[in-house]
Amino acid sequence: MEYFININLYLIQGAITSLGIWFITFFGSLPLAVMLAMVKKLNNKPINFLINIYSILMRGTPLLFQLFFFYYGLPVIFGIRLEPWIAAGITFILNWTAYLTEIIKAGIDSVDQGQFQAAQVLGFNFWQTMWKVILPQAIVRSLPAISNQAVEILYATPLLSSIGMEDILKNAKSFLSRDLRLDSFVIAAIYYLILNGLLIWFFKKLEKKLSKY
Repeated sequence: MEYFININLYLIQGAITSLGIWFITFFGSLPLAVMLAMVKKLNNKPINFLINIYSILMRGTPLLFQLFFFYYGLPVIFGIRLEPWIAAGITFILNWTAYLTEIIKAGIDSVDQGQFQAAQVLGFNFWQTMWKVILPQAIVRSLPAISNQAVEILYATPLLSSIGMEDILKNAKSFLSRDLRLDSFVIAAIYYLILNGLLIWFFKKLEKKLSKY
C-alpha cells in the first residue's frame, strides 16, 4: 500500500508540472491566436506573409525540435539561457498559437459575410464588427477543434522530460527504472485518462451552453 501511495505522490508532482504547462499554453496561445486570426482578415499582404511564414515554421517542424531550440539552441547561438519552465512556456505557446490561429480563422470565415456588411451599415468599424458580431460566433463554431487542440497539448507534455522537467510520464518511468514494475505506468495512464476526460467534459459542456446563443 505504501508503495502505491509513493507512486501517486510522485505522479501528482508530475501532474502539477503537466497541468501548469497546459494552463500556460492554452491561456497564453488563445488570445494571441484570436488577434492573429483577426489581423489576417485585414488582408494586409506583408503582414499576412509574415504570419504565414511563422505558421509554416511552427507547424512544419516538430515540437521537440522547437523545444530543443529554445532550451539548448539559444544559449549556443545567442548566449541566452532560459529556465526550463520559461523555455517550455514560450515553445508551447508559439507552437499552439499557430494551430489555433488557423482554427479561429476558419471559424471567422464560416460566418456569413453578409453580417460584415450589416455591421458596417450600422456604423461599426472593422474591430467593433469582429469583437461584437463575428468573433463570438466564430469561437462557438471553433470549439470542437479548440477542444481537440486542448487535449493535444496535454498529450505533448511528456516532451518536457527532454529538457529535464518532471512531468507525469517521466516520474512514472523513474519507478519503472528503479523497480522494474509497470504499476507506475498503469497509474500514469489512469491520470492521463482522468485529465483528458475532464477536459473533454468541460469543453462539451461549454459548447452545449454557448450553442444556444
